[in-house]
Amino acid sequence: MSTQLTPFVLIPDTTEAVLDYLVQRTAATIGALVDQSGVVVVGSVQEVAISNVPVRPEHVAALEPWLSGQAGAGAQLVIQTARVHIEDWLVGPERAPEILVVGFLPGATSGPALPILRAQERGLFFLTAVPADVPYAPYLPRSTYQFAPGEVGVRSFLVTDYDERGQPFTRDETPQIQQIIAAVRWYAALPVGEPTVLHDALHRALDHANPRVTRHAIRALANAGDPAAADAFRARLHGATEDRYVRLMLGLWILRQREFAGGLLQSRFHEEGRYPWLLRWGLQPSGAKEGPLAGMLSGPDPSELKGD
Repeated sequence: MSTQLTPFVLIPDTTEAVLDYLVQRTAATIGALVDQSGVVVVGSVQEVAISNVPVRPEHVAALEPWLSGQAGAGAQLVIQTARVHIEDWLVGPERAPEILVVGFLPGATSGPALPILRAQERGLFFLTAVPADVPYAPYLPRSTYQFAPGEVGVRSFLVTDYDERGQPFTRDETPQIQQIIAAVRWYAALPVGEPTVLHDALHRALDHANPRVTRHAIRALANAGDPAAADAFRARLHGATEDRYVRLMLGLWILRQREFAGGLLQSRFHEEGRYPWLLRWGLQPSGAKEGPLAGMLSGPDPSELKGD
């Protein structure tokens, strides 16, 4: 196994800074993820091939982040190509029964150190078509796909994990994956070209049973500055789950209901304790008593974390 470290950021230990940070942490709703992907499929990996491809000298500098080994004479790309059988096209113009998904086995400057796909792996893929103008495009087969930004591999129905003794076991993620699939279908069916119908659909979705649908609806209405959204959010705070409460609170913060949203966060701090609550999000005091780090919180970089 390999461990991929997530970069950290520092923020002031204030209510305002925490709310701004959480807005960033929760920005990647299912809609944002679908939009940046362009292709979303359910499929299974039929076979995986790994090839060492020599890089032409004139391409070495541009390809340095993806090279395996040292740049210069003998520089190579180690390319993993997976043939994926498609069970269901959820989003995307193509409807081929099989596609090729590529990834790179990295050198010192990129990505995870293990293959991102395994034969017989089955799950949900958020992909983008490999653009013709990226530096590595000439070294790949035509009409290939790669994982969307922030995705490190397939979201598998069955996940191999390891217990405290390092022994492998299988964890069934099927209910969670099916929930994501349902949210993708909901988002793909939204009437984006009909503003009034879309507005009504998003308001109805505030009470949807699927939390990923609700998260997107809250953020979409808040980002749009919907004049009716603030009252709708406030009305749903009582009895909300912790996740929905936080999303509604952040929606109100985006809508510039700053004093009210800040009060909601302070109430959570009062009930649970400031730092135990912040630790749920990986935020903890820097520990410095003086100097530039005093009064700061450290936490995972929001830009490096996978979304819904």
